[in-house]
Amino acid sequence: MPTIINNPIATEDSGFNLLAVLILIIVIAAGIVLFFVYGLPMIQNNSNPNPNTTDINITLPDTTTPPPAK
Repeated sequence: MPTIINNPIATEDSGFNLLAVLILIIVIAAGIVLFFVYGLPMIQNNSNPNPNTTDINITLPDTTTPPPAK
């Protein structure tokens, strides 16, 4: 009876997975740095970029003195 030995096919690992993981880590780190450098100050300042905004001024009546009696 013959003996059959199944050897796995030899593959060459080019290291693409390692390179992809390193690029992903660099992209995530760059995104975090850019968020703290540009995004967070913009969120904190959150001012209206239009200088021509309308101001609404309301004058309330004087309530310290009672109205005159009739």
